[in-house]
Amino acid sequence: PAAEVPELLRELGRHRQEQAAKGDDERYAWQRQALQALREFVERPPRALEPFLLGAPCGAGKTRWMRLAVEALLHADGARCFVLVVHERAMQDQVHDEWHADLPVLRLGNGHHDAPRPGSVLVAVQHSVGELLEGGRCALPDAPLVLLLDEADLYRIHLWDRGAGDEECEALPGEGDEGDEAEAAPARRKRWQDIRAVARRAQLCIAVSATHDVP
Repeated sequence: PAAEVPELLRELGRHRQEQAAKGDDERYAWQRQALQALREFVERPPRALEPFLLGAPCGAGKTRWMRLAVEALLHADGARCFVLVVHERAMQDQVHDEWHADLPVLRLGNGHHDAPRPGSVLVAVQHSVGELLEGGRCALPDAPLVLLLDEADLYRIHLWDRGAGDEECEALPGEGDEGDEAEAAPARRKRWQDIRAVARRAQLCIAVSATHDVP
């Protein structure tokens, strides 16, 4: 709810100050600026459920920034449920290995079937997102949802207008698809529609990309 947002961001700021007081202020300058930008973004009146877009080059530390943002938001309200959608298994493994010491990290896809729950981060490989929808075996709980999209430029899901119909979810070629492109397109379209459906449920959507060209 919009009424919760200002307090959420005040808690985020307080959390950053607490961490700095403990000597844990190793963030890159751009990461501090991006956290401040997130704070200002969420404090604004909502405008058509716009996502927060973080664009930075490969290797700049986007994954680490996502962890900092999740930690702060989780500190503000431990009842929130976080879903991080990644493009491939290697990224799922990387996030789990780097985050699990500090955060409760769950996994969905590639042999993992954890169900999302409040106070945790579920790292879902894109192919498995459909299991989060109603009727799926790992359906989303009734809790405030924060959706993070890694490599968001790879998904043509019209994040800028989450109210648009699924017919506007394009089926454009995407990296990582195998086989004939014409055969892959329907499955790809279904995956993107599933991600879009989860985005509609989200209280906050954070799109992370190496480019600002996010549909």
